[in-house]
Amino acid sequence: PEIIEKGEEKKKEIEGKIREKVENMLSQMNVATKNDIQKLEKRIATLEKKRKG
Repeated sequence: PEIIEKGEEKKKEIEGKIREKVENMLSQMNVATKNDIQKLEKRIATLEKKRKG
């Protein structure tokens, strides 16, 4: 039904807004994100390989 579809659309819209706000707050707080940590892990792995090789 149409009402369910509209409800799902609103839910996705609200979730998107919440995600955006949380990401904004985290960036202002200088908190490392999962993506930031993954980038650092890759850099560390690369450096470890260079050191061993």
